[in-house]
Amino acid sequence: MTMLAEHIDGVIGVDTHRDTLAAAAVSPIGAVLETTDAPAHTRGRSRRRPRRRW
Repeated sequence: MTMLAEHIDGVIGVDTHRDTLAAAAVSPIGAVLETTDAPAHTRGRSRRRPRRRW
């Protein structure tokens, strides 16, 4: 059986919180390649679809 690390170049993960969003790119062997974060604010929420009313 082959390992997943033999088939991918890396993984990107995102962690969402009320006030911030964080993302990281990780190599197949687990080394952190890059990280970033950004504020979570209501401006991004306005792009979501409006709620349906049943």
